[in-house]
Order: sequence, then C-alpha cells, then structure tokens
Amino acid sequence: MEIILDTNFIIECIKEKIEFSCLEDFGTLIIPEEVIEELKTMANEETLKNRSLAILAIQIIEKNKEKLKFLSLHTGYVDAGITEYVKHNKNTAVATLDKGLKSRVRGHAKILIIQARKKVMLE
Repeated sequence: MEIILDTNFIIECIKEKIEFSCLEDFGTLIIPEEVIEELKTMANEETLKNRSLAILAIQIIEKNKEKLKFLSLHTGYVDAGITEYVKHNKNTAVATLDKGLKSRVRGHAKILIIQARKKVMLE
C-alpha cells in the first residue's frame, strides 16, 4: 500500500517524535513535491515554533529520501491534488489530520491518523 503524507501530518509526527520508520510498516511513504514546498514556505515565514518544526521536517525527509517516494500532484492546492491522486490510485492511504481532506478521500482511500499522541493507525 502507498501512504501519501500531507503537511500537517508530517508536522504532527515531528511534534510527537514519531519516527518515519514506524509509518513504513503501513506501506511505501509518498511525499508530494507540493508538501515539500509548503514545508519550505513554513520554514521561511511562519512563527518560530512552526518554523523550527518545518526545518526539522525538511532535514528528516532529506536524511530518509532513499526510503521515500516523491511525486508531483500538478496542482497548487495540495488537498485537491491528494484527493485526485487517491481517486485514480487504489490501494493508497492518506496520512492526514485535516478533517476536510479526510471527508474528501473517504471512500477512495484509507486514512492514517495519529491517535492518543503517539499511536499511528488506519481509520
């Protein structure tokens, strides 16, 4: 199974010190290029807290890039791109905490969530 990660999920993993290696148990991790761009924007513009989390996320992604798959969603709006991707790619799960994205992909993909601060599970 492929697991496509969105920005808020990655940031929450950093906050909660959840290693990407535990996510690999669910399948191949996919990070859209647009998510990387959002992280770079956060690293340059956001509050000090979010800035440091985004910088750390970029460093972790770079360190683990051999284990990750990257793709372009060909859209400026990440959630719309993720939604379209899962509609056309069965056996894909979406790792997100975004309620709107969850509702858009439900029925097309499984959803990977963080529950009780350190537990990652499929919804």
